[in-house]
Amino acid sequence: MHKMITDKQGLNNRRRTLASLAAVSLSLLTACAPMTINYYRPEANAGNVVKAWCPPVHSFVLIDAHDVIVGFKLSSPDKEQVAITMTLEIPEKHTVRMLDRFVEIDDGSGVIVSGELTGQVWVSAGRLGEVPLDKPMQGSTEKKIFDQTTLYGKTEHAYFMLSAEIPAVESKIWLLKPPVFFVDGIQVELPAITFIQTEEKIIGSLNC
Repeated sequence: MHKMITDKQGLNNRRRTLASLAAVSLSLLTACAPMTINYYRPEANAGNVVKAWCPPVHSFVLIDAHDVIVGFKLSSPDKEQVAITMTLEIPEKHTVRMLDRFVEIDDGSGVIVSGELTGQVWVSAGRLGEVPLDKPMQGSTEKKIFDQTTLYGKTEHAYFMLSAEIPAVESKIWLLKPPVFFVDGIQVELPAITFIQTEEKIIGSLNC
């Protein structure tokens, strides 16, 4: 009888150990943990404010410009530089051509800094191609099982990513002046977009 109880206890202990190991393995695979994120959140009236995938905070603003979805995001990868991201979802039969390759940031006190955009296009999973911004960006639409991954979701359209870096500006509020561009020959001048430094506690992925 004593041996049966001991064997049962041993079995329960092994089960608990396996359950603990499974929980640890799952935690390592998902690599999620509570964290505090400091980021720049665009004002809601600028467009549709959505969550970026990594980290998942409301840091992207999306604007519809003649059926082309234009996105903007600001981030501070370090204390010396500010990264400006501009994205374009361009459907089939549409083209976008940049008139101006420079973006400007105003810190609200009269200090204005600018950076020159460079371009990339989504080619396939994990592969990007360089895009010369002195030529039109051609749209396309392809419905398939695995749509193209954007920085904030999915799209079935041609997806372009433009980026620039500028010297860091000490400010809680930044005013982004988008570059001027053409959609199907129609000039688009978007209004300035306000980004406000925000702090948020999230459960985020350590793999970002």
